[in-house]
Amino acid sequence: MITSRPLWIFASLLLLCLGAHSLSAETIRHYDQNGRSTGRTEIGSDGVARHYDQNGVYVGRSVTSADGTTRYYDKNGRSQGRAVTSPNGTTRYYDKDGRSQGRAESSPNGTTRYYGKDGRSQGRTESSPNGTTRYYGRDGRSQGRDNGGYLSPAQNGNPAKR
Repeated sequence: MITSRPLWIFASLLLLCLGAHSLSAETIRHYDQNGRSTGRTEIGSDGVARHYDQNGVYVGRSVTSADGTTRYYDKNGRSQGRAVTSPNGTTRYYDKDGRSQGRAESSPNGTTRYYGKDGRSQGRTESSPNGTTRYYGRDGRSQGRDNGGYLSPAQNGNPAKR
């Protein structure tokens, strides 16, 4: 399990990609290692992602700019931090005060490895060609998955990759 709480929160938010609440939103559903829903993310056509917990309660949003910076906000609109992705696939996470919280390194094969601010491994994700992402803790045990991102029912259930 990814144990660095700030890094896990940022990684979760990044993976959830808070989406705009609109009929054309892409919906990504998230599940724990036992297959139970842990929430969903709706990504609007404007690129704003809104996150909801397993009960459908809004918990925050994120916005990614063209330069690869993602800013995270809680449900009240307060800044919670940011993630900056470089062209080489490395993402660095910072808390709301700008302090480094760790990094993630992505490879072309769909594997992303997460490291805490101390440089120790915190876990990894593996993305398949169909868009499903599986999460693993530092011990290699499954921590859950997401459904690969499907359009909301308003879009007639037509699949759309993230």
